Amino acid sequence: MKDNVIGKPIREEGRLRYRGRNHSGLGQLSWMLGLIGWSILFLLVSEARGAQPDAGRIGSLATLLLLLSVFGIAAAAKGMKESNVFYKSVLLGAVLNGTLAVTLFALYLIGTAG
Repeated sequence: MKDNVIGKPIREEGRLRYRGRNHSGLGQLSWMLGLIGWSILFLLVSEARGAQPDAGRIGSLATLLLLLSVFGIAAAAKGMKESNVFYKSVLLGAVLNGTLAVTLFALYLIGTAG
């Protein structure tokens, strides 16, 4: 099917027409922050299991990691408000950063209780 205005072929799914959609820039930022955050958390856990871990350094980096995940959630929330974009990267970033924030918060609660 050809578009009447531009003359380029368009793809139809159901009743929706997609023309020139890209992935959200904020969504891409969000999932990259989530991936970086999980990588840093893995490295912090590996360091904490070492012979003599520096608890102050690990705790301060984990706090910064929590702030990074909150920033990733905020970027995903702003990405959800964009129009005419694909939302897969936004959803991936929201899930990665949300689970990271919940995991870090649970670790903080376990640390204060124990």
